[in-house]
Amino acid sequence: MSSSDPAPGLPFDLTEKWLSDAAGWKVLKEARSLHQGGGVAEVRVEGRRLKGVVVAQGKPQVAGFEIESRTDLRNLCPCHLSRRYGQVCAHSTAVALAHILGAGSPVAPAGIVPGKIAPVPSVSAREQVRPETRGGVCVRFDARFAELWEKGRIPVRVEPAAQGGEVVWKWLDRAKIGKLPAVCVVNPEQAIDLLEVLQDTGAGRRGEDLLVVAGTSAARVRVRLETGADGDFRLTPLVREGNQQQWLRAGNRRWVYFAQRALLEPVRPAPAGAGSAYDDLLDGKAVTLPPGLLLAGLGAWHDSIEFLSEPGQGIILRPGVPTFSARFEGSFHALSGVVTVGYGEAVTFRLGAEPPGGSFPYRADDGSFVTRNQRAERLGAARLEEFGFTGPDAAGQFHLRGEKEVGRFYARGYPELVRHWKVELGERFQHVSRQVEIIRPRLEQRGSDANWFGFALRYSGEGGVEISRQEIQKLLAKGQSKVQLANGRSAFVDLEACAEADEVIFDAQPVQEDGLFRVRAAQAGFLRTAFQGELEDGEPVDLEPLGELEVTLRDYQRDGVRWLAGIWRGPAGAGLLADEMGLGKTLQALAGAEWLWQTQGKGQILVVAPTSLLHNWRKEAERFLPGRRCHVWHGSRRWEEEREIETADLLVTSYALLVRDVEALAGREFLAVILDEAGAIKNPDTQSARAARKLRARARLALSGTPVENSVRELWSIFEFLIPGYLGRREEFRERYELPLSGGAAPRPVLERLRQRIQPVMLRRLKESVAKELPPKIEQVRTCELTPGQAKLYESILRESRKQIDDALAKKSEGQARMTMLTALLRLRQVCCDPRLLGVEDAAKAGSAKLELFDELLEECESGGHKALVFSQFTGMLGLLRQVLDARGTPYCYLDGSSTDRAEQVERFQGGHGPGLFLISLKAGGYGLTLTAADTVIHYDPWWNPAVEAQATDRAHRIGQSRPVSSYKLIAAGTVEEKIVALQRKKRDVIEAALDDAAPLMQGLSLDDLREVMA
Repeated sequence: MSSSDPAPGLPFDLTEKWLSDAAGWKVLKEARSLHQGGGVAEVRVEGRRLKGVVVAQGKPQVAGFEIESRTDLRNLCPCHLSRRYGQVCAHSTAVALAHILGAGSPVAPAGIVPGKIAPVPSVSAREQVRPETRGGVCVRFDARFAELWEKGRIPVRVEPAAQGGEVVWKWLDRAKIGKLPAVCVVNPEQAIDLLEVLQDTGAGRRGEDLLVVAGTSAARVRVRLETGADGDFRLTPLVREGNQQQWLRAGNRRWVYFAQRALLEPVRPAPAGAGSAYDDLLDGKAVTLPPGLLLAGLGAWHDSIEFLSEPGQGIILRPGVPTFSARFEGSFHALSGVVTVGYGEAVTFRLGAEPPGGSFPYRADDGSFVTRNQRAERLGAARLEEFGFTGPDAAGQFHLRGEKEVGRFYARGYPELVRHWKVELGERFQHVSRQVEIIRPRLEQRGSDANWFGFALRYSGEGGVEISRQEIQKLLAKGQSKVQLANGRSAFVDLEACAEADEVIFDAQPVQEDGLFRVRAAQAGFLRTAFQGELEDGEPVDLEPLGELEVTLRDYQRDGVRWLAGIWRGPAGAGLLADEMGLGKTLQALAGAEWLWQTQGKGQILVVAPTSLLHNWRKEAERFLPGRRCHVWHGSRRWEEEREIETADLLVTSYALLVRDVEALAGREFLAVILDEAGAIKNPDTQSARAARKLRARARLALSGTPVENSVRELWSIFEFLIPGYLGRREEFRERYELPLSGGAAPRPVLERLRQRIQPVMLRRLKESVAKELPPKIEQVRTCELTPGQAKLYESILRESRKQIDDALAKKSEGQARMTMLTALLRLRQVCCDPRLLGVEDAAKAGSAKLELFDELLEECESGGHKALVFSQFTGMLGLLRQVLDARGTPYCYLDGSSTDRAEQVERFQGGHGPGLFLISLKAGGYGLTLTAADTVIHYDPWWNPAVEAQATDRAHRIGQSRPVSSYKLIAAGTVEEKIVALQRKKRDVIEAALDDAAPLMQGLSLDDLREVMA
């Protein structure tokens, strides 16, 4: 069967064009690299399933597609991109590419004669190669490759090998070489032909005096980037440290030879529009480029060039935020509009047209470069297309024709545009529009109390003209929006708003009597939001009862506490605080709890959190609410602490114990219940969700930075705990929201109505929205309690160490005592990280609480779209983290003292599509790197010198970082780690020396300090 015939079972011929449309060019590019690198094997068709084995990061996995039609396919790959987002990934795309192209082989005339220069098969054409039964083969070049290249005669030796070389056998067949070993001589053009074959097969091997042939990687020119005073960029090519390199050219193709590493690599092609500049760089010449030439195609330049910036010389790119100004003119029969796009005062042009040449990127006042935001421009055009406008035409105008269409736009689209754009109406359209009324549904409140809200629904215009509900129903049935009024004027009815009003009323579940509606008071906010477009301001909340705690809050956190107080004293009595990770939801909840105690009197507040966060809640409560009693309900002896339970103001427990002790907890009446990481009850059928719904409290709060991960059903489950029945019965919610929003493009009215339903009782802020209120860094401590196995091991080391220290002190040997302490501290800190670092038998059985805490934090980062740096002083710990990430299939970058590809790892991480994690040893990467792609820093273990930690955090928090940086310190509660952190705060100016794992010396700490840590 030829590659053009459809495989049995597949519904159509697969082509590269179809694959490009399905995957996108970026994914296809990555897939090509996988395919050409020999990363795909065992491609087969099973009915409508195309499957194969892909080797990614050294790990084989089954990938492929289930193909129903050209537009209906399902990704079968188990990778993160496929599982979490359902996107087409490079792994499955590579399988499809292998099916389309086959293994690939050179096609050209033969004629190589051993020892003679002769034509070499070209690799420009590909054909499917059946697996040969012959053995493997490898190709070797002489170590004097560069010298022989200059002479134009390069000997090539072909030898048998254990594996590989199917394409090379094809090449040998065409060269009429059937017996190995064999030697031939080729010229530079032929040598590069052969190198390209070898790059696809990995058939190059190292010998004692023979050259290594590169595998799938391609070399990039290393360039130092500097910005001149005139704004131009100066690019200076650099030689890789410790490598004498020679650039080899044959026609338009180039390779590079690294003499010291005996390595050949292809050079990436020139960026589009580079002209002679790229050739100059390859020839070792510095070039100067205007910003527009470099930045307009920066992605292509990055594909070919490795930029190394001097301090402060980095390129900071950010998409512009365009504004839109529109002017409409015409009549209700034909309307035309011109829309102007503006990027500040720097660039303006008509929507749909190209900006003046050289407009982008431009340098902003802060030194960054602003790029064109074409996605925002497309969304702007989509707003007009949604209401039927066509265009723009050659004159840059958009057009809308037909009385019904123009009337719909004026009734619904125009008010919406005014909220987002600057809109002007021409004199002619102003005149005709004054002659018509716009009829919309309007809500009129008709009484309310603490339990119910009464209202009437009217359909009227601004001038007081009203239409009956019966007439509106007739217009809806006919799809007719224009009506003639009794006063002789015309009116357009916003039919979509009227239809949506019926949906809103249905969701609010009213009781109707004599034309009036009554709903639960908790639904009032939803109705006001839906009909008025904004929430009605409640009575202002006074934060004076918080006392000194208010001073510690940032402005946006004060707003959060006011919102929470308003929610708790309102009819709903509950809300969801969904601020993005790192904005201090715990602190806001504690401040809200204090407000509740101060204004509502005594009462116990219950906090339910993941086990790993229990001690974090205790620490935060002790820090911010020192006058309140906090008790952690945890452990096998928890029932023996009856007095603490009864007298605690704040009772903190885990979801696991909530399930186990639900009957006891459900029998208590709490002042408030707070669920932290409320995603734990996102499945309404779990024991945790059922137990949470049994709790009784006057006020409720859920905290979650990711309230929806997979389905809006998760929202229903959380709100069923907060305000039972607020989002309707589960079956109704499924029909009205879950199913419509689960399939591709979500219907806008359904999305908007769901937003309106949750907005009155949910607060969500992103870091970007409160950046002005944020400090440059947000530092937080996340604590965990050692597992039983860890605690047992920790105590045994501590006991033995104390005995050794006492013996040394008895002998009046303070030096020996000090070294014993330092060694013991090192071992204790290793236990806190992971007992396996000790290298003792059965250490793995003890488990690692901190590893579990890290996993939770990692999920937060992934779900929030954050990129993170992970620092540890123990390279062994980084190795254990790598095992975890490899098992999960999570991509990452890695750097420790033995890494030789420091710059490559940094560039990979900084790239727009690079991995979301960078594991770094503190000694190797705590300084000298710019990693502004990250907005999260995780310190897996505490460092003795806080200045060193701060310096490591500043790899992300530095010039060029446009987002707030959250820094997390992971601490094992009740251990030396906790005491080290306390000692840091107390004696920051004393602790100056870092603890070296090989020879631990802390000259800045006294023996008393060490005793305090070991106590």
